[in-house]
Amino acid sequence: YIRASIEQLKKRDYKDLYRKAIKGKIKNVIGIDLPFVEPKHIDLYLENNGSKKSFLHKTKLINRFLKEKKIKIY
Repeated sequence: YIRASIEQLKKRDYKDLYRKAIKGKIKNVIGIDLPFVEPKHIDLYLENNGSKKSFLHKTKLINRFLKEKKIKIY
């Protein structure tokens, strides 16, 4: 599960979905006019409120861990 705050999602809004939803031009955008329900059971959790570089660093750490433990993901 990758979590990012609504504020970060609005900042990264490269498709202008959040801006359009806030202005009422489009509907069915999670966090604006649709509720967001976090999953109850999470096997892996990543916080994604930082930079792209920090997120990629986290994914590299996870890949290294999986390789060391010989865990395969399908």
